[in-house]
Amino acid sequence: MRDRRDACPTRVLQQLLAGGRLVALVFSKERKITVHRHYLLLAVLAVVALSALPMPGQAAPDGPALFWYSDPVKPGEVALLQGDQIAERCQVEFLRLADGDPGQPQAAPAAPSGAPTRIAPLQASVSSVKFEIPTALKEGIYATRVAGATGQSSWVYLNSPQVWWQQGDFGAEASPGGWLRVFGRCLSFNDQARAALRQGGKTTATLKPSQQECWSLTLDLPQNLARGDYEVWVHNGFGGPAGWRRAGQVTIQPHELFWKTDRFDVADYGGIPDDNRDDSYALQKALTAAAENGGGTVYLGRGRWDVAGGFTIPPHVLLQGVARQQTLLEFQDTQTPPDALLSGTNNFAIQDLSINAINHKTGIKSAGAAQGGTGNVWIQRVGLHMDRTMATWNPEVAKARRAAPAGPTIIVSGENCQILDCEVYSDGEGCRLQDCTYSLFARNNIYEPLGAWSYPSGKYLIWEDNSFTGDTNGSHGEGIYFARNTIRHMYHGFRELMTTDTGGGSYVGKLASINGTEVTLADEVKWGWPENRNCLVVMSGKGMGQYRLIVKREGNKLTLDRPFELPPDEESVVAATVWMNHLMWIDNSMSDGSVAVSLYGTAYDCVAAGNTAARSTGFHLLGFNYGGPAPEFYIQLLDNRILEGYGMKGPGAGDGWSAIALRSDGMAQVRASGAEGFVYRGPMIRGVVVRNNVI
Repeated sequence: MRDRRDACPTRVLQQLLAGGRLVALVFSKERKITVHRHYLLLAVLAVVALSALPMPGQAAPDGPALFWYSDPVKPGEVALLQGDQIAERCQVEFLRLADGDPGQPQAAPAAPSGAPTRIAPLQASVSSVKFEIPTALKEGIYATRVAGATGQSSWVYLNSPQVWWQQGDFGAEASPGGWLRVFGRCLSFNDQARAALRQGGKTTATLKPSQQECWSLTLDLPQNLARGDYEVWVHNGFGGPAGWRRAGQVTIQPHELFWKTDRFDVADYGGIPDDNRDDSYALQKALTAAAENGGGTVYLGRGRWDVAGGFTIPPHVLLQGVARQQTLLEFQDTQTPPDALLSGTNNFAIQDLSINAINHKTGIKSAGAAQGGTGNVWIQRVGLHMDRTMATWNPEVAKARRAAPAGPTIIVSGENCQILDCEVYSDGEGCRLQDCTYSLFARNNIYEPLGAWSYPSGKYLIWEDNSFTGDTNGSHGEGIYFARNTIRHMYHGFRELMTTDTGGGSYVGKLASINGTEVTLADEVKWGWPENRNCLVVMSGKGMGQYRLIVKREGNKLTLDRPFELPPDEESVVAATVWMNHLMWIDNSMSDGSVAVSLYGTAYDCVAAGNTAARSTGFHLLGFNYGGPAPEFYIQLLDNRILEGYGMKGPGAGDGWSAIALRSDGMAQVRASGAEGFVYRGPMIRGVVVRNNVI
C-alpha cells in the first residue's frame, strides 16, 4: 500500500482499454486529511477506446496485417497490436529475445530464433489484439505475431528501439566534439543503452549516451571523428545482437560559425553608452559596415544604448553584447512602432544583451521561406522586456495600444534555429519556432502576463527545459520533443497549458482509385492546409488504421510518401487530415490553467509520459469533427499524474474538474464545392493506451 502522505494515492486504469466500441466512465474520489490541510480531490476519468467493426466482404486471403503496436510494455501488462484482417479467434505467437553481449550492429531478424509459445488473447477483433505479457518473464524485447486460420502476420518486436529522428548540434548535421540526439520509443532501459557509428560496414565508434531515457539519447561525439557520413545504430540493452536498430545516417563534419569574426564596435562609429543620447545612427553605421564586409561581429559594450526604430541584421552578422545583465538596447517609446525591433533573413545571431521596449509589435524576427529565409538563426542569452503601456498614464492611449495587434516576441523560421537561455517578458504574443526544421528552444524563461501563445511548428524540433508563465504552449508538425518544461498561471482566453489545436482535415469519403503511391479521391477537395501538412488516413474498411503523408496533390489526385501495407479498396473510408506525427510530451509540469495536455485535432503515434498536472482539467484526447475530420490514432498516455484537482472554473475548463478523458464524437462531414458531402459516423479514436496514470 502506498504511503498516505503521497500526493496521488489513487491508481487509475492499470491496463489499457481499447477496442470493441467500449465506453467507460470511472470516478475516483479520495479524501485526504493531514495535520496542516484538508481537501477533497475529485477526479473524473472518461475513456473512449474505439475500433471499427468488421465490414461485410472484408476477406483476408493474405492473413493478418499489423500496422502498430504499443510499447514500452512490462510483464503483467497488456500489449495492444493494431492492424487489419485479424480473426476474432486467433492466437499470439510470442518469444522473448535472449539478452547478452550485443556485439556488432546488425539488421533486425525477420523472425526470432527459437520456438515461440502461443498466448490466447484477452480480446481480439478484425482490427486489434490485446494480450498480457507473461508475468513469469523478465522485461526485455518480445517477438510477437498473430496467427489465425488464414495465415500469420509478420513478426514485430515489442520494446525494440524505434527511432523517429535524430538531430545534431548543427541541425541536421553534427560536429566532432559536438552532440547528436536520437528520439523515438524504447531507446533505453535501465540506463543500458549504447550507440555505434559505422562507415563502410565497420564500427568507427561505440558510444555510451551521456543522457538517456526511454524516449531520447544524447551522444557526445569524439573530437577526433573524421569528416564523413555515418550510419547511426542504437541498442537499448535488451535482445543481444538482435536488439540493434539502425537510426539512420548523419553527416559529421566541422562547422564554422555562420557569422564572421571581424569586429565592428558601435563605439567606433560614434555611439556612447549611458549618455541618454540617440545611438541609432552609430548602430546602423556598424551594421552597414559589417554588411559591406560580407559579415562580422557588431559589438555593443557595457552600458545602456538608446535607439529608435527597427534594425535589420545582415546575413553573417552577429550582434554581440557583453552579457545580458550588462549590455542594454533601450528602444524609445513611439506611437508607431516598427514591425520588428531586430530582424534578418538568415545566417545571423544575437547574443549576450538585453532589449527594453514600451510600444512594440515583434521583438526579434527572421524571414520565412517565402521571404528568402533559410534558417541558421541563433538567439542566445538575450533578455527581452516589452510592455506597451509601461509608464503610459493616458488611459485612452493605453487602451488603443492594448487593442493594436502585437506580433510574437521572438519568431524564427528555417533550419537550425536555436533560442537558448533567454529571459522574456512581454504583454504581446509568445515565442515561436515557425515552420522550422532541426531546431532547438531550450532553457528559456518566458513571462506573458496578459496570456499568449508559444509553440514549435515544423519538423524535428526540441523544446525543452523552459519555464512559461501565462503562456499557452502548442505543438504542430512532425517529430517534436517537448520535455521538462514548466507551464503555469494561464488565466486568459481558453487557458490551455499545452494544446495541439490543429483544426480538422479537408476530406472524408471514398477512393476512386489507388495504385501504389498514386491515389485519386472519389470527390472534390477543398484543401485547407499547405501541401506538406496533410496525410491520408484509412478510417474504416479494408486497411483501416493506416496513414501516409501526402507529398503532392493536384485537386483530388494525391501522391503519398509510400504505399499502404494493406491497400484500401473502393468500400474503405479515408480522410485527408492535418499531419501531426511523432509528438512527445515528456516529464512536463503544468498547473493553474484549463487543460494540461490537450490533443485537440489530429495526432498520430504520439506519447505523453511522466507529466504532472495541478489545478487544471487534466489530460484530454478529443477526436471529433473540427471543421473536418480530426482523428486521434495510436496515442499512449503513460505514467502521468494529476496532483491536485479542482482547477478554476470558466472558459476551457467548465466546472474545473480534473480528468484523464478520451472522447470520440464519431461524426465528420466535409462539403466540397457544389457537393452535399460525405458523412462518416465511425470512431475518431483508435489504438489508445492509458496506463499507470495517477489521479
